[in-house]
Amino acid sequence: MTIEEQVVATLRTLPPEGQREVLELITRWRDRSQQDGPRSPAPDWPPGLFERTAGAWQGEPLVREPEGELDPGGRMADLLEQLAAIQALPDLTDPARWERDLRQDRELPGREL
Repeated sequence: MTIEEQVVATLRTLPPEGQREVLELITRWRDRSQQDGPRSPAPDWPPGLFERTAGAWQGEPLVREPEGELDPGGRMADLLEQLAAIQALPDLTDPARWERDLRQDRELPGREL
């Protein structure tokens, strides 16, 4: 299915007011692109910058080392399970109460607790 066919098919699923909004959007975009001419990906960059700089690096090849897997919570979960398995805190029977007792709330500026 072409892009035009996809647009028409999607447009047909919209109610009339949605179709009107899409038409206005397309019309504004078309009018602006006709006034401005073709748009550059970065209009503030000097003309020909990419042509002059592409492939210009003369040093050693740049290498991006593999970062490994990102699992910030997985290791913590494993450690907490290990602590629970060895009953590292046997006196802690109600974790929510322990947290409430431990917290020391302070009044926030402009708010009362």
